[in-house]
Formats: sequence, C-alpha cells, structure tokens
Amino acid sequence: MLHITNGDMAANLLRQCGLDGDVLPWREMWIDGPARIQWDAAEAVEERAVYFEQTLGIPKETFQRISMDQLASLTAAADAEEPVVLWFEYDLFDQTMLASLLNWFHRRKTAGAPVGRLEWIVVSSYSGHDDFRGLGELSPEQLQTLWPQRAVVGNADIAFAAEAWQCFASIDPQLLEKWLVKRAPSETAQMMAQAMRFHLRRFPSIRNGLGAVERETLSLLCHGPARPDELFRRIGDAFPIYGLGDLSYWSYLKRMESAGMLVIQGDQPLPGFKSVGPPDFDMWLVILAAYGTRLLAGQSDLLRDGRHAERWLGGVRIDSGATKAWRCAGGDREGGGASMIFM
Repeated sequence: MLHITNGDMAANLLRQCGLDGDVLPWREMWIDGPARIQWDAAEAVEERAVYFEQTLGIPKETFQRISMDQLASLTAAADAEEPVVLWFEYDLFDQTMLASLLNWFHRRKTAGAPVGRLEWIVVSSYSGHDDFRGLGELSPEQLQTLWPQRAVVGNADIAFAAEAWQCFASIDPQLLEKWLVKRAPSETAQMMAQAMRFHLRRFPSIRNGLGAVERETLSLLCHGPARPDELFRRIGDAFPIYGLGDLSYWSYLKRMESAGMLVIQGDQPLPGFKSVGPPDFDMWLVILAAYGTRLLAGQSDLLRDGRHAERWLGGVRIDSGATKAWRCAGGDREGGGASMIFM
C-alpha cells in the first residue's frame, strides 16, 4: 500500500500513525508555474524546473530529481497494482495536486496499464479545529481517526478530476468555466470544483487587471504599512481556499513592487528557497504606493498600462507587459462566480 500526502509535514505525521504501507510526500505546487496536461513528460518537468529556478531560486537539478523520483515511486506502485491512498485537503494547492494525480491514473487506465485500488481521504474540517487549514495541524492520533473515513475513488470521480486537470492545464480558461457547470459526482469531488472556481478569480479582473490576492493585499495596505508576515497571515484568513504558501506570496509582493503598486522597505530581499533559519520580519515593511491606490479606485488598469508581470495561471501564460489577456468578471471571495473574458 502507498499513502500519498501533500508534502513532508503530513507525511512525517502519517508515518507515526502505525498504518501499513509506504508514505510518499508529493512535492509540487501547481498554483505557480506552467501546467501541462501530460505533466509527467520530461519536457514538462524541465519547463517547470527552469521556471522555479528563475522565480523562487529552487535549483533546476533539485526540482527535476524530486519530480522524477516521486514519479518513479508512483509508477512502481501502479505497476504492482498496490492500493494507493490519497491524503489531501480542500484548498487549491492540494486540489490541483489531486487532480493531476487522478488524471495520471485515468490516462493509465485508458491506456490499459495496471492500476491498483484508489482510495482517498480529503479533509475540509476536523472537530475541535475551528479554523482548520491542513493535515499538518493534526497529531498522529488525530490523523489515525481519519483512516476509517477513507472511500474508494469511483470511476466517475476519476473522470471528473481528470477533466478538471485537462481544463486547468489548458490555454483556454473558459473550458474550466464550462467544467464548473457540471455536477460533481460526490461531495469529495465538489471540493475540487470549489477550489477550481477560486482559481479563475486569480486571473486579472475586468475592472483594474488585479487578481484576487493582489486586490486584497492592496486593500489591506490601505489601513497602513504592514510586515510581510502580517500580510501573509491576513491573506490566508481571507482566502483559506487558496492554500497559499509563503514563498508564493513573497513572489506576489515582488511582482507587485516591480509594477509600482507597493514598496517593500528593507535592506535584504524577502526570504527565498535557500534562506536559513526563521526570518526576522521586522526587517521589512510593505507600503502602499500611489499607483496601487489608483488601481483599487478603478482609475488605472494593470494590463492596459503594460505593467502586468509574466505569470502562469495553470496552462495560461500572461506575458510580461501584455495589454490583452484572459480576465475574470466575478466575485473576489469563495462564494463568488467567475466568468472568463479575453480583452
């Protein structure tokens, strides 16, 4: 049996539960970088490796080695028809990983390659945790209580998730918009739909070219300067459906500073992949710039002004300085809709 988790923290806790089988922490973050439908192809892995080396400072060779090693473990388990248990959470960070994996299994089944029994434990809440954010918050004993709740991933769920991944990795986000109209085959699959709906709200808005996180960050700064970690915490509170990590959020801030929306005061760059030890966030202060105020007021547009930084949103690449791109017309929060328009 193979247990797959959303990273090392949950994997380390799961290993202490005494469950049979091996534990494979899946190290990916599809909320950043280019996404391809056949994500396991060598050229797709290399493309992502180059992107993360350039943007987050993750050595290309390290990313490629981790990607190919975990793919080899996954392939070996499938070839042996081992049962696979997928331990994931409700947010976009996890649901994109889950969709990519189920798409991989779906492609194998379609090609007639062996696949063992698939089960999943997808968690959106836990008793006693009013603000539940992830499996890493639980103790090994609490994780063990989830084991009886596992369910077989049905063929309809696999097909639903496989299509979600194909739409997420497409160059046309309207495909994902159309997929969202479909009825999810289970409550667990419905979590994926909710996460993918939020994904569309990351696209530039039709009002000012800001995505949901940029808009919320600027709104928070309207109340005064703030430390980066304070902003990160409040963004997490505003968008728990995102599952945004700190390195990804620092990239947001850097892009926003380059565009002139805000100023990051500090003698050192924000923490990166190679940073050692906990950072002293008193070193930095983030301040709203005049251009950010104009964007919030709808008096400027990031795309029309040619200031939008190069960005990948799933399979969609928004070029640096692009004046036309896919935009989102819809709400900023979890309950809002999203309609995609190219303009």
